[in-house]
Amino acid sequence: MKILLTSDLNPSQVNGVIVSVLNLMKELEKKGHDVRLLCLSPNHNSYSSGKTYYVGSMPLNIYPDVRASLMISSKLLDEVCDWCPDIIHSQCEFFTYSFVERIAKRCKAPIVHTYHTLYEHYVQYVLPGQVMQDLIAPVMRVRLRTADVVIAPTRKTKRLLFQKGVADHVVVIPTGIDLSKYEVSLSEEERKAMVRKLDIPEDALIYGSVGRLAEEKNLDEVLQAHKRLLEERPDVYLVLVGDGKYRKQLEEEVDSLEIRDRVRFTGMVSPDEVGKYYRLFSFFISASVSETQGLTYIEALANGRPVIARRDDAPVEVIQEGVDGFIFDTIDQAVDRIKALVDDPDRLAAMSRAAWDSREAFGTERFGDRVNALYERVLETPGKSQLERERIMSKLADQFTLLTDRSDYGKFYDIMRAKWSRASFRMKTKSLAKKGTLK
Repeated sequence: MKILLTSDLNPSQVNGVIVSVLNLMKELEKKGHDVRLLCLSPNHNSYSSGKTYYVGSMPLNIYPDVRASLMISSKLLDEVCDWCPDIIHSQCEFFTYSFVERIAKRCKAPIVHTYHTLYEHYVQYVLPGQVMQDLIAPVMRVRLRTADVVIAPTRKTKRLLFQKGVADHVVVIPTGIDLSKYEVSLSEEERKAMVRKLDIPEDALIYGSVGRLAEEKNLDEVLQAHKRLLEERPDVYLVLVGDGKYRKQLEEEVDSLEIRDRVRFTGMVSPDEVGKYYRLFSFFISASVSETQGLTYIEALANGRPVIARRDDAPVEVIQEGVDGFIFDTIDQAVDRIKALVDDPDRLAAMSRAAWDSREAFGTERFGDRVNALYERVLETPGKSQLERERIMSKLADQFTLLTDRSDYGKFYDIMRAKWSRASFRMKTKSLAKKGTLK
């Protein structure tokens, strides 16, 4: 099977979406498929490298890492069409989706789309106002009308897509992570080196979060909970791994709460180092309510680290309450959940073991199997979208032409079609002559 994956993000960026795409690409290649990726270039140039096509783009300074491309035609897109994928799996609704529709129409390929992001949680920080939030669903409904099936990473996403009328053919497939990245433990020497670099005592208990420092992550709630915790446990440190435009405000909040000496910001870290920070933590914490996939929760569990998360559909679908993590609704509850692990080493150890035992459910192998099965169903069963109907009609027309060209009926059909064309032309000519528009 020839499979084209597409994304506005490219492999050089650090983002959960592109990580998911690359993991899927790897799993599909293991199954023997010919898989290629079409994404936006990190610069103005269009080029290909290996099995990846990069379409020239420009920065769109409305949100970090967002790039835009208004390219109408490209030799690169012609090259993709010449390769002619059997199926296209889109991972973004914006710029590359325009390329997806054109390629799909030319290659008569169905479109599978993964809805990664609930934009309602993000647009308020870019273009404030209820009007903009209300426009998201209608825009997405029109945008995805050509998709044969939409994948939602969680039941939360599926429910919202139904409620807002964005899509009616939605399949839930949780995103998998590459478990092999987290099979190497953090040695004692490495741990000591990391805490020295962070200027933290070697015997300190450390917990934290991993991800982009953005307003929708609600990290100010985590800081407030940490402030309350320090009143009883001043020996505990909070480490925030990642970077983003909201870091300055968070650092100001740290100073305002007077907890600078017990909070550390690492800045951006290499993807190869992320697993080590999970292992450095005794447990993971998040107050975000904007997650669609909960990848950081899954990564924490895969490293054997319990998760404390603010109540939302994404963590509820991942975390087993009281077994490998806790859910909280208020800052008071967050403090209680943190203390439950900080003050009880035996409970922390038991929940860490449970977290490790749950990891297999979130591997990329199972993720790849489920997506591959969906591809097969889509290719076997005609869908109901406009593009699918056009695809079927186009194939039928091609088959009909092929059959008629080889038969006596085909010759008769060609003669009648030619006569009808000439008759139609004469009728139009007479009509224009009567109106005096034909000279």
